Amino acid sequence: MRWAATAFAMLLAVFLLVRCQTETGILMLVNHASEPISHATILVCRQTIEIGHLPPGERKAVGFEVRGESSVEVNVTLQSGKTLSETDGYVSSGFDYFIEIEVTDHNVSLADIQLVQSGGQ
Repeated sequence: MRWAATAFAMLLAVFLLVRCQTETGILMLVNHASEPISHATILVCRQTIEIGHLPPGERKAVGFEVRGESSVEVNVTLQSGKTLSETDGYVSSGFDYFIEIEVTDHNVSLADIQLVQSGGQ
């Protein structure tokens, strides 16, 4: 778990450095299901983010560019083959975002969306 905190800190540092140039976001996928996530696809701001194997209790952070207005569409396949989908949330230009997506055995949800005024605006 310590490596996850280090990886998150490094991603956050990159996020803050890039922040001055363009609006950016961080998506954090958290697996609260009792089985591994085999594959997840997240669509946001005309970008497709693919995440592979994620064991129960683990999390994975990825970055994206905020390119106008967008909802967040999440499609998850668990190891058993069960699929979960959700379209929720809203992002728009002028802000940087942190979005936490939680996966359980029964659903996927946007647990948290935080935004800050972009330094470039």
